[in-house]
Amino acid sequence: MVEPSWPARTTRLVVVFGLAGLLTGCAVVPRSRLEDCHKLSQTLEADKARLNDNLLSLRSQHNDLAQRADDDARRLLAQEDEVKRLRGTVQAYQDEREQLATDYARVKSLLQASANPVSTSMIHRFEVFAKGRPDCEFNPLSGVLTLSSDALFEPGSDQLKPAARPLLKALAASFQDSRAKEIRMLVAGHTDRSPVLQASLQQDEAPASGHLSLDRATRIRDRLAAEAQIDPARIEVAGFESFESVAEELDDASRARNRRIEIHLFGLPPAPGAPAGP
Repeated sequence: MVEPSWPARTTRLVVVFGLAGLLTGCAVVPRSRLEDCHKLSQTLEADKARLNDNLLSLRSQHNDLAQRADDDARRLLAQEDEVKRLRGTVQAYQDEREQLATDYARVKSLLQASANPVSTSMIHRFEVFAKGRPDCEFNPLSGVLTLSSDALFEPGSDQLKPAARPLLKALAASFQDSRAKEIRMLVAGHTDRSPVLQASLQQDEAPASGHLSLDRATRIRDRLAAEAQIDPARIEVAGFESFESVAEELDDASRARNRRIEIHLFGLPPAPGAPAGP
């Protein structure tokens, strides 16, 4: 048997003594310290898990708050648009009231200036014109000729119906009198309360204050001025919409009565120092 050489035996001894030292060092660490380290490790793991949960919760809250902020911003924009719309509506109502006040003042001035009555011959001419025409009515006391808008205009429009042209031509013939030069007129348009989109407007357009009734009155004024060769400056126009109804709108017939054109006749005031006409 061959014995190991001295270097080989030395190496083995070093390995044996090293292992013995390691085992001795491990045995030196107290068990309580190992348990404390283990508990600390578990505590740190629990804290890490809790912090991770808190992070996820905070991220969720952040996303929720961001979504709520976006929703609030959209609602705020919608409310601002609604406020602008309401302001526009209020302004439209104010403009409408101002227009009506202006029209009322103009009518009042015409009434005050009409101290000189319309001549008897002209009153008779208009009575003859209205007689036998179911869509016309003349009041000789007030000097007001009422025409049905349904007989004159296309629905929701200021365009004349074909049948209206001969009617207006016959009305213009009533002014073929020397006394006609002594007359001023107010052509007033009236509508009912039913909402209607004027046919001449685009879908995204809304009628202006008194638009339809005023346009219809203007159409009649222009037609009469041309047919009867009357100076348009002697014919006032006004649009009262549905503010001066003559019938409670319970059915189609009563609403039709409110859709009308009124022609008010006034005598010209006499010149200073001149006698009043008959």
